[in-house]
Amino acid sequence: VVVGFLVAFYLIFLFPEGKELLLKLGMDTYQLNRISAWLEPFAFSETIAYQQTQSMIAIGSGGLFGKGFNVLELPVPVRESDMIFTVIAENFGFMGSALLLMLYLLLIYRMLVVTFEFNNLFYTYIATGF
Repeated sequence: VVVGFLVAFYLIFLFPEGKELLLKLGMDTYQLNRISAWLEPFAFSETIAYQQTQSMIAIGSGGLFGKGFNVLELPVPVRESDMIFTVIAENFGFMGSALLLMLYLLLIYRMLVVTFEFNNLFYTYIATGF
């Protein structure tokens, strides 16, 4: 159901009449611009998708092992708060990024194990983040 909705939304968004329909249904222009930047980031790389495209270029330039700690060559805006994964991928490459994602998945796995081990509702809420 969700995939069908996404495909239908994508097909509506591809045609100019579809954008007009979404505007009439109550979407704002800035929302349409964000979706356009998400669907075709390099078409808007100088304007609304600048941060997104610079991030993808920086991640790709990291290569397999990265450029080294604190070697940042590409201008990625607000890298210390918005683009933390970009900085890690540029510095430590694919291997560092994969390690970070594996550690994150391990954390989620451990949280779920703790959730199912305890029969206490309070610990379940704490482990799942509620």
